[in-house]
Formats: sequence, C-alpha cells, structure tokens
Amino acid sequence: MPAIENNMAPIQPLTGGDRRERALEELKKATEEFEAIFINSMLKAMRNTIIESNLFPEQAGKDVYRAMMDEYLAKEISRSGGVGISRMLFEELSKYIGEEVYRGTK
Repeated sequence: MPAIENNMAPIQPLTGGDRRERALEELKKATEEFEAIFINSMLKAMRNTIIESNLFPEQAGKDVYRAMMDEYLAKEISRSGGVGISRMLFEELSKYIGEEVYRGTK
C-alpha cells in the first residue's frame, strides 16, 4: 500500500500572471459554454422545422434522448472550434482582464 505523501511546504500565493492565466482559463470555459448553449438552441430550432413522419411509431422518451443528443452535439461542436462565437467573445472580453486581476480585485 503506497504511503500518503505529507507535504507541509507553505502554499505560495498566486502571482499576477497566475491570476491572469486562471481568469483567462475561466473566460475560455465560459465562452465555450455560451456558444454551446447558442448552438443547442439553433439545433432545437432546426429540428422543429423537420416534418415528422408516421413511418416509425412514436416512442416514449424519444424527445428526451433527442434533447440529450443535441446538447452533447452542441458541446462537442463548441469545444472543437464551433461557429466562431466563442473565439470572438474570448478575444473581445480578454482585453478587460488586466489591471483588476493584477491588483487582486477579481
């Protein structure tokens, strides 16, 4: 059984650069999540335009699985580059992550 490491070294405070990097990571994640929500609503709107066929019987839970699939697809599209909304938002909003991060007010 491996021993538990007991590291009692003091925790170093974040420097200004570390705070900025962490803030940029959080911003990147937030912009990707925003784009995923946008893409999901686009997929939902596109799916509503499809005329339903009577070829296959209506099955219980079909709408739930379809919504889950759209949500997953939207997240993957956003994560892999998306439609560019995430990138544009990140580029614009990252300009504002600066002095307030260095001063420690954020």
